[in-house]
Amino acid sequence: MSAPYRNSNLGLAAQLVKIGPVSLHTIHVENPNGAKSYVQFYNKATAEEVNPGTTTPDKTLYVPANGAMDFNWGNPVSFSNGLVIAATTGADNGVAPTSGLLVNIDYFRG
Repeated sequence: MSAPYRNSNLGLAAQLVKIGPVSLHTIHVENPNGAKSYVQFYNKATAEEVNPGTTTPDKTLYVPANGAMDFNWGNPVSFSNGLVIAATTGADNGVAPTSGLLVNIDYFRG
């Protein structure tokens, strides 16, 4: 059975989704900004371990300007330490989007 996570204002500040092993199943992201954004995924046990723009993400997803994206992995993406997420304006930068993204994640525990 999957567990839900929701954040209606994801920005540059790293957010802990879950401590410990987790497998991503589906994600829905809405970007209210007039510029593209990216959701960064980190295999970390705490948000304090992540500094977007410096800490290399384990996975990055693109979200178009004023758009939404749905991702569904047939084979869930696993993170052994935990899952931390953040939103940026570039695939590898540490710049916050002007407005926060809406993120809904369904994941499997353990």
